[in-house]
Amino acid sequence: TERKRAEETQHFLVEASALLASSLDYETTLTRVAHLAVPALADLCIVDMLEEDGSIRRMAAAWVDPAREGLVRELQGRYPPDPNGSHPVATVLRTGQPELVNEIPDSLLATFMRNNEHFELAQALGYTAYIVVPMRARGRTLGAISFVSTESKRRYSRDDLSLAEDLAGRAALAVDNARLYQEAQSAVRARDTFLSIASHEVKTPLATIMGYTELLLRHARQATTSERDQLALRSIHEQTGRLNKLIDLLLDFSRLQSGQLRLEREPVDLSALAYRLIEEMRPTLERHVMKLVTPAEPLLVLGEALRLEQVLQNLLQNAIKYSPDGGPVTVRLQRQGTWAVLTVADRGVGIPAEALPHLFSPFYRASHSGAPPISGVGLGLYVVKEIVTLHRGEVDVASREGQGSRFTVRLPVVDCRS
Repeated sequence: TERKRAEETQHFLVEASALLASSLDYETTLTRVAHLAVPALADLCIVDMLEEDGSIRRMAAAWVDPAREGLVRELQGRYPPDPNGSHPVATVLRTGQPELVNEIPDSLLATFMRNNEHFELAQALGYTAYIVVPMRARGRTLGAISFVSTESKRRYSRDDLSLAEDLAGRAALAVDNARLYQEAQSAVRARDTFLSIASHEVKTPLATIMGYTELLLRHARQATTSERDQLALRSIHEQTGRLNKLIDLLLDFSRLQSGQLRLEREPVDLSALAYRLIEEMRPTLERHVMKLVTPAEPLLVLGEALRLEQVLQNLLQNAIKYSPDGGPVTVRLQRQGTWAVLTVADRGVGIPAEALPHLFSPFYRASHSGAPPISGVGLGLYVVKEIVTLHRGEVDVASREGQGSRFTVRLPVVDCRS
Protein backbone atom coordinates (compact mmCIF):
# COMPACT_ATOMS: atom_id res chain seq x y z
CA THR A 1 0.00 0.00 0.00
CA GLU A 2 0.95 3.65 -0.34
CA ARG A 3 1.28 4.03 3.44
CA LYS A 4 3.55 0.99 3.75
CA ARG A 5 5.75 2.24 0.92
CA ALA A 6 6.05 5.66 2.61
CA GLU A 7 7.06 3.99 5.89
CA GLU A 8 9.66 1.84 4.11
CA THR A 9 11.04 4.91 2.32
CA GLN A 10 11.29 6.83 5.58
CA HIS A 11 13.01 3.90 7.31
CA PHE A 12 15.49 3.59 4.42
CA LEU A 13 16.39 7.29 4.56
CA VAL A 14 16.75 7.25 8.35
CA GLU A 15 19.13 4.28 8.11
CA ALA A 16 21.06 5.99 5.30
CA SER A 17 21.37 9.21 7.31
CA ALA A 18 22.71 7.26 10.29
CA LEU A 19 25.30 5.59 8.07
CA LEU A 20 26.35 8.87 6.49
CA ALA A 21 26.75 10.50 9.91
CA SER A 22 28.71 7.57 11.38
CA SER A 23 32.11 8.51 9.98
CA LEU A 24 34.10 11.35 8.41
CA ASP A 25 35.85 8.81 6.20
CA TYR A 26 33.53 9.31 3.25
CA GLU A 27 35.03 6.50 1.15
CA THR A 28 34.02 3.93 3.76
CA THR A 29 30.67 5.64 4.28
CA LEU A 30 29.80 5.62 0.57
CA THR A 31 30.61 1.92 0.37
CA ARG A 32 28.14 1.30 3.20
CA VAL A 33 25.49 3.39 1.45
CA ALA A 34 25.97 1.41 -1.79
CA HIS A 35 25.40 -1.84 0.12
CA LEU A 36 22.34 -0.32 1.83
CA ALA A 37 20.78 0.41 -1.58
CA VAL A 38 21.09 -3.26 -2.57
CA PRO A 39 18.56 -4.86 -2.85
CA ALA A 40 16.22 -2.17 -1.46
CA LEU A 41 16.57 0.05 -4.52
CA ALA A 42 18.77 -1.81 -6.98
CA ASP A 43 20.53 -5.07 -7.86
CA LEU A 44 23.71 -3.09 -8.49
CA CYS A 45 24.63 0.26 -6.93
CA ILE A 46 27.71 2.22 -8.03
CA VAL A 47 29.11 5.47 -6.61
CA ASP A 48 31.38 7.60 -8.82
CA MET A 49 33.17 10.78 -7.76
CA LEU A 50 34.25 13.68 -9.96
CA GLU A 51 37.92 14.49 -9.37
CA GLU A 52 39.46 17.98 -9.43
CA ASP A 53 41.05 17.29 -12.83
CA GLY A 54 37.69 16.30 -14.33
CA SER A 55 38.32 12.55 -14.30
CA ILE A 56 35.81 10.09 -12.84
CA ARG A 57 36.83 7.83 -9.96
CA ARG A 58 34.74 4.83 -9.02
CA MET A 59 34.43 4.88 -5.24
CA ALA A 60 32.10 2.03 -4.35
CA ALA A 61 29.99 -0.75 -5.82
CA ALA A 62 27.59 -3.29 -4.33
CA TRP A 63 26.00 -6.23 -6.16
CA VAL A 64 23.08 -8.37 -5.07
CA ASP A 65 24.94 -11.46 -6.37
CA PRO A 66 28.40 -11.57 -4.70
CA ALA A 67 29.54 -14.17 -7.25
CA ARG A 68 29.37 -11.55 -10.01
CA GLU A 69 31.29 -8.81 -8.18
CA GLY A 70 34.48 -9.90 -9.94
CA LEU A 71 32.87 -9.15 -13.30
CA VAL A 72 31.79 -5.71 -12.06
CA ARG A 73 35.33 -4.94 -10.84
CA GLU A 74 36.80 -6.05 -14.19
CA LEU A 75 34.40 -3.79 -16.07
CA GLN A 76 35.21 -0.86 -13.77
CA GLY A 77 38.96 -1.41 -13.94
CA ARG A 78 39.25 -1.80 -17.69
CA TYR A 79 36.58 0.65 -18.82
CA PRO A 80 36.06 3.52 -16.37
CA PRO A 81 33.54 6.12 -17.59
CA ASP A 82 34.99 8.64 -20.04
CA PRO A 83 34.15 12.16 -18.72
CA ASN A 84 33.55 13.30 -22.30
CA GLY A 85 31.73 10.17 -23.45
CA SER A 86 28.06 9.21 -23.67
CA HIS A 87 28.04 6.95 -20.61
CA PRO A 88 25.06 7.88 -18.37
CA VAL A 89 27.38 8.68 -15.44
CA ALA A 90 29.43 11.10 -17.56
CA THR A 91 26.26 12.71 -18.93
CA VAL A 92 24.75 13.21 -15.47
CA LEU A 93 28.03 14.64 -14.12
CA ARG A 94 28.19 17.13 -17.01
CA THR A 95 24.55 18.21 -16.94
CA GLY A 96 23.76 17.84 -13.24
CA GLN A 97 20.42 16.27 -14.27
CA PRO A 98 19.23 12.75 -13.30
CA GLU A 99 18.48 9.99 -15.82
CA LEU A 100 15.83 7.25 -15.55
CA VAL A 101 15.71 4.51 -18.21
CA ASN A 102 13.42 1.49 -17.94
CA GLU A 103 14.34 -0.25 -21.20
CA ILE A 104 17.97 -0.94 -22.21
CA PRO A 105 18.00 -2.63 -25.64
CA ASP A 106 21.36 -3.70 -27.07
CA SER A 107 21.27 -0.77 -29.46
CA LEU A 108 21.19 1.69 -26.52
CA LEU A 109 23.77 -0.26 -24.54
CA ALA A 110 26.16 -0.20 -27.51
CA THR A 111 26.17 3.61 -27.55
CA PHE A 112 27.73 3.63 -24.08
CA MET A 113 30.45 1.10 -24.88
CA ARG A 114 33.93 1.71 -26.29
CA ASN A 115 34.42 -1.58 -28.19
CA ASN A 116 33.01 -5.08 -28.61
CA GLU A 117 34.75 -6.45 -25.51
CA HIS A 118 33.31 -3.61 -23.40
CA PHE A 119 29.86 -4.30 -24.87
CA GLU A 120 30.06 -8.04 -24.16
CA LEU A 121 31.14 -7.50 -20.55
CA ALA A 122 28.24 -5.10 -19.96
CA GLN A 123 25.80 -7.40 -21.73
CA ALA A 124 26.84 -10.28 -19.46
CA LEU A 125 25.73 -8.25 -16.44
CA GLY A 126 22.20 -8.15 -17.81
CA TYR A 127 21.23 -4.52 -17.32
CA THR A 128 17.45 -4.00 -17.66
CA ALA A 129 16.86 -0.51 -16.16
CA TYR A 130 18.78 2.21 -14.34
CA ILE A 131 18.62 5.49 -12.47
CA VAL A 132 21.65 7.78 -12.32
CA VAL A 133 21.42 10.81 -10.00
CA PRO A 134 23.97 13.55 -9.32
CA MET A 135 25.46 14.20 -5.89
CA ARG A 136 25.30 17.96 -5.49
CA ALA A 137 26.31 20.17 -2.56
CA ARG A 138 26.80 23.95 -2.34
CA GLY A 139 26.05 24.32 -6.05
CA ARG A 140 28.73 21.80 -7.12
CA THR A 141 28.35 18.33 -8.60
CA LEU A 142 30.58 16.05 -6.54
CA GLY A 143 29.69 12.71 -8.10
CA ALA A 144 26.87 10.40 -9.15
CA ILE A 145 25.11 7.31 -7.82
CA SER A 146 23.86 4.66 -10.24
CA PHE A 147 21.02 2.28 -9.32
CA VAL A 148 20.82 -0.60 -11.78
CA SER A 149 18.22 -3.34 -12.19
CA THR A 150 19.42 -6.73 -13.51
CA GLU A 151 18.02 -10.12 -12.50
CA SER A 152 15.09 -8.65 -10.53
CA LYS A 153 13.97 -6.91 -13.75
CA ARG A 154 12.36 -4.17 -11.68
CA ARG A 155 11.06 -1.04 -13.36
CA TYR A 156 11.71 2.33 -11.77
CA SER A 157 9.00 4.87 -10.97
CA ARG A 158 9.06 8.59 -10.28
CA ASP A 159 8.89 7.72 -6.56
CA ASP A 160 12.07 5.64 -6.97
CA LEU A 161 13.75 8.57 -8.67
CA SER A 162 12.73 10.92 -5.83
CA LEU A 163 14.12 8.46 -3.27
CA ALA A 164 17.37 8.12 -5.23
CA GLU A 165 17.73 11.92 -5.46
CA ASP A 166 17.08 12.28 -1.73
CA LEU A 167 19.72 9.68 -0.92
CA ALA A 168 22.23 11.29 -3.31
CA GLY A 169 21.61 14.72 -1.74
CA ARG A 170 22.30 13.37 1.75
CA ALA A 171 25.39 11.53 0.52
CA ALA A 172 26.68 14.69 -1.19
CA LEU A 173 26.25 16.71 2.00
CA ALA A 174 28.14 14.04 3.99
CA VAL A 175 30.97 13.97 1.44
CA ASP A 176 31.20 17.76 1.36
CA ASN A 177 31.31 17.97 5.16
CA ALA A 178 33.96 15.25 5.31
CA ARG A 179 36.10 17.03 2.73
CA LEU A 180 35.76 20.34 4.57
CA TYR A 181 36.77 18.60 7.80
CA GLN A 182 39.80 17.00 6.13
CA GLU A 183 40.82 20.35 4.63
CA ALA A 184 40.46 21.99 8.05
CA GLN A 185 42.56 19.25 9.65
CA SER A 186 45.23 19.70 6.98
CA ALA A 187 45.24 23.44 7.62
CA VAL A 188 45.59 22.84 11.37
CA ARG A 189 48.50 20.46 10.80
CA ALA A 190 50.15 23.00 8.50
CA ARG A 191 49.62 25.72 11.10
CA ASP A 192 51.09 23.57 13.87
CA THR A 193 54.10 22.69 11.73
CA PHE A 194 54.63 26.36 10.88
CA LEU A 195 54.31 27.43 14.52
CA SER A 196 56.75 24.76 15.63
CA ILE A 197 59.36 25.70 13.04
CA ALA A 198 58.81 29.46 13.35
CA SER A 199 58.95 29.38 17.14
CA HIS A 200 62.27 27.54 17.06
CA GLU A 201 63.68 29.95 14.48
CA VAL A 202 62.44 33.00 16.43
CA LYS A 203 63.14 31.84 19.99
CA THR A 204 66.81 31.10 19.27
CA PRO A 205 67.72 34.70 18.31
CA LEU A 206 65.38 36.00 21.04
CA ALA A 207 67.37 34.09 23.65
CA THR A 208 70.55 35.69 22.28
CA ILE A 209 68.99 39.17 22.40
CA MET A 210 67.76 38.59 25.96
CA GLY A 211 71.17 37.37 27.06
CA TYR A 212 73.12 40.27 25.60
CA THR A 213 70.55 42.81 26.82
CA GLU A 214 70.85 41.51 30.39
CA LEU A 215 74.66 41.70 30.07
CA LEU A 216 74.47 45.30 28.81
CA LEU A 217 72.06 46.24 31.61
CA ARG A 218 74.48 44.90 34.22
CA HIS A 219 77.34 46.89 32.67
CA ALA A 220 75.11 49.97 32.40
CA ARG A 221 74.47 49.97 36.15
CA GLN A 222 78.23 49.92 36.83
CA ALA A 223 79.23 52.43 34.14
CA THR A 224 78.32 56.00 33.33
CA THR A 225 75.60 55.02 30.90
CA SER A 226 72.98 57.73 30.44
CA GLU A 227 69.48 57.24 31.83
CA ARG A 228 68.12 57.41 28.28
CA ASP A 229 70.32 54.51 27.14
CA GLN A 230 69.41 52.46 30.22
CA LEU A 231 65.73 53.09 29.50
CA ALA A 232 66.25 51.91 25.90
CA LEU A 233 67.96 48.72 27.12
CA ARG A 234 65.16 48.01 29.61
CA SER A 235 62.60 48.54 26.86
CA ILE A 236 64.42 46.08 24.57
CA HIS A 237 64.58 43.55 27.42
CA GLU A 238 60.89 43.93 28.30
CA GLN A 239 59.65 43.76 24.70
CA THR A 240 61.84 40.75 23.94
CA GLY A 241 60.40 38.99 26.99
CA ARG A 242 56.89 39.93 25.87
CA LEU A 243 57.51 38.49 22.41
CA ASN A 244 58.92 35.32 23.94
CA LYS A 245 55.78 34.88 26.08
CA LEU A 246 53.57 35.50 23.06
CA ILE A 247 55.32 32.71 21.14
CA ASP A 248 54.89 30.36 24.11
CA LEU A 249 51.20 31.30 24.27
CA LEU A 250 50.67 30.54 20.58
CA LEU A 251 52.46 27.22 20.97
CA ASP A 252 50.28 26.31 23.95
CA PHE A 253 47.18 27.24 21.93
CA SER A 254 48.35 24.97 19.10
CA ARG A 255 49.05 22.07 21.48
CA LEU A 256 45.69 22.47 23.21
CA GLN A 257 43.80 22.59 19.90
CA SER A 258 45.50 19.40 18.70
CA GLY A 259 45.23 17.62 22.06
CA GLN A 260 49.02 17.38 22.39
CA LEU A 261 49.40 19.16 25.73
CA ARG A 262 50.24 16.47 28.27
CA LEU A 263 50.60 16.84 32.02
CA GLU A 264 53.20 15.23 34.25
CA ARG A 265 51.19 14.91 37.44
CA GLU A 266 52.55 14.98 40.96
CA PRO A 267 51.35 16.44 44.29
CA VAL A 268 51.70 20.24 44.21
CA ASP A 269 51.29 22.57 47.18
CA LEU A 270 49.28 25.49 45.79
CA SER A 271 50.07 27.67 48.82
CA ALA A 272 53.83 27.31 48.33
CA LEU A 273 53.51 27.81 44.58
CA ALA A 274 51.48 31.00 45.02
CA TYR A 275 53.85 32.40 47.68
CA ARG A 276 56.92 31.83 45.48
CA LEU A 277 55.33 33.34 42.38
CA ILE A 278 54.03 36.43 44.19
CA GLU A 279 57.41 37.03 45.85
CA GLU A 280 59.04 36.90 42.41
CA MET A 281 56.54 39.40 40.99
CA ARG A 282 56.53 41.92 43.87
CA PRO A 283 59.80 43.69 42.93
CA THR A 284 58.42 44.42 39.45
CA LEU A 285 55.24 46.11 40.74
CA GLU A 286 54.98 49.89 40.89
CA ARG A 287 51.34 50.78 41.52
CA HIS A 288 49.90 47.46 42.67
CA VAL A 289 49.96 45.76 46.07
CA MET A 290 49.65 41.99 46.16
CA LYS A 291 48.09 40.26 49.14
CA LEU A 292 48.21 36.49 49.68
CA VAL A 293 45.85 34.65 52.05
CA THR A 294 46.56 30.93 52.53
CA PRO A 295 45.56 28.19 54.99
CA ALA A 296 48.01 27.14 57.69
CA GLU A 297 48.45 23.65 56.21
CA PRO A 298 49.68 22.76 52.70
CA LEU A 299 46.94 22.71 50.07
CA LEU A 300 47.83 19.79 47.81
CA VAL A 301 46.48 19.07 44.33
CA LEU A 302 47.58 16.53 41.74
CA GLY A 303 48.98 18.28 38.70
CA GLU A 304 51.94 19.78 36.90
CA ALA A 305 53.54 22.61 38.87
CA LEU A 306 54.73 24.47 35.77
CA ARG A 307 51.25 24.55 34.22
CA LEU A 308 49.55 25.50 37.50
CA GLU A 309 52.07 28.31 37.88
CA GLN A 310 51.16 29.40 34.35
CA VAL A 311 47.47 29.55 35.36
CA LEU A 312 48.16 31.74 38.40
CA GLN A 313 50.65 33.90 36.51
CA ASN A 314 48.14 34.56 33.70
CA LEU A 315 45.45 35.50 36.22
CA LEU A 316 47.81 37.81 38.11
CA GLN A 317 49.05 39.49 34.94
CA ASN A 318 45.43 39.92 33.86
CA ALA A 319 44.56 41.53 37.19
CA ILE A 320 47.49 43.94 36.88
CA LYS A 321 46.84 44.73 33.23
CA TYR A 322 43.14 45.44 33.76
CA SER A 323 43.69 47.68 36.80
CA PRO A 324 45.90 50.30 35.11
CA ASP A 325 45.48 52.77 37.97
CA GLY A 326 47.00 50.30 40.42
CA GLY A 327 45.48 49.10 43.67
CA PRO A 328 45.28 45.81 45.55
CA VAL A 329 45.36 42.37 43.95
CA THR A 330 44.27 39.68 46.40
CA VAL A 331 45.09 35.99 46.00
CA ARG A 332 43.15 33.74 48.36
CA LEU A 333 43.56 29.97 48.79
CA GLN A 334 41.24 27.75 50.81
CA ARG A 335 39.87 24.27 51.00
CA GLN A 336 36.15 23.71 50.39
CA GLY A 337 35.25 20.05 50.84
CA THR A 338 37.14 18.08 48.21
CA TRP A 339 38.17 21.22 46.30
CA ALA A 340 41.17 23.52 46.52
CA VAL A 341 39.80 26.98 45.69
CA LEU A 342 42.02 29.75 44.33
CA THR A 343 40.64 33.27 43.80
CA VAL A 344 42.37 36.27 42.23
CA ALA A 345 40.54 39.57 42.78
CA ASP A 346 41.30 43.10 41.59
CA ARG A 347 39.58 46.50 41.65
CA GLY A 348 40.23 47.34 38.03
CA VAL A 349 38.05 48.25 35.07
CA GLY A 350 35.91 45.11 35.35
CA ILE A 351 34.25 43.21 32.52
CA PRO A 352 31.03 44.11 30.67
CA ALA A 353 28.18 41.68 31.42
CA GLU A 354 27.74 40.80 27.73
CA ALA A 355 31.41 39.76 27.51
CA LEU A 356 31.37 37.29 30.41
CA PRO A 357 29.97 34.26 28.47
CA HIS A 358 32.73 34.62 25.83
CA LEU A 359 35.66 35.43 28.09
CA PHE A 360 37.35 32.03 27.88
CA SER A 361 36.99 31.71 24.09
CA PRO A 362 40.17 31.84 21.99
CA PHE A 363 41.11 35.26 20.59
CA TYR A 364 38.19 36.97 22.36
CA ARG A 365 38.84 40.52 23.58
CA ALA A 366 36.29 42.32 25.72
CA SER A 367 35.73 45.98 24.93
CA HIS A 368 35.66 48.40 27.88
CA SER A 369 33.75 51.64 27.47
CA GLY A 370 35.83 54.66 28.41
CA ALA A 371 38.94 52.59 29.18
CA PRO A 372 42.16 53.01 27.20
CA PRO A 373 43.10 50.17 24.80
CA ILE A 374 44.84 47.26 26.56
CA SER A 375 47.27 45.07 24.62
CA GLY A 376 46.83 41.32 24.20
CA VAL A 377 45.76 38.65 21.71
CA GLY A 378 42.91 37.07 23.69
CA LEU A 379 44.52 33.70 24.37
CA GLY A 380 45.56 33.93 28.02
CA LEU A 381 42.20 33.08 29.60
CA TYR A 382 41.53 30.38 27.01
CA VAL A 383 44.80 28.69 27.96
CA VAL A 384 43.93 29.08 31.67
CA LYS A 385 40.58 27.34 31.19
CA GLU A 386 42.04 24.49 29.13
CA ILE A 387 44.87 23.83 31.60
CA VAL A 388 42.43 23.86 34.52
CA THR A 389 40.15 21.46 32.63
CA LEU A 390 43.10 19.12 32.01
CA HIS A 391 43.56 19.11 35.80
CA ARG A 392 39.89 18.03 36.14
CA GLY A 393 39.05 21.42 37.57
CA GLU A 394 36.89 24.39 36.67
CA VAL A 395 37.28 28.16 36.41
CA ASP A 396 34.73 30.96 36.46
CA VAL A 397 34.61 34.73 36.76
CA ALA A 398 32.47 37.29 38.55
CA SER A 399 32.77 40.91 37.54
CA ARG A 400 31.01 44.23 37.23
CA GLU A 401 32.24 46.92 34.91
CA GLY A 402 34.10 49.62 36.83
CA GLN A 403 34.26 47.53 40.04
CA GLY A 404 36.91 44.91 39.32
CA SER A 405 36.91 41.16 38.71
CA ARG A 406 37.26 37.94 40.67
CA PHE A 407 38.48 34.77 38.98
CA THR A 408 37.93 31.48 40.82
CA VAL A 409 39.76 28.23 40.08
CA ARG A 410 38.66 24.94 41.67
CA LEU A 411 40.91 21.88 41.63
CA PRO A 412 40.44 18.45 43.25
CA VAL A 413 42.33 18.16 46.53
CA VAL A 414 44.85 15.38 47.20
CA ASP A 415 44.21 13.81 50.58
CA CYS A 416 47.47 13.91 52.53
CA ARG A 417 46.58 10.64 54.21
CA SER A 418 46.23 8.72 50.91
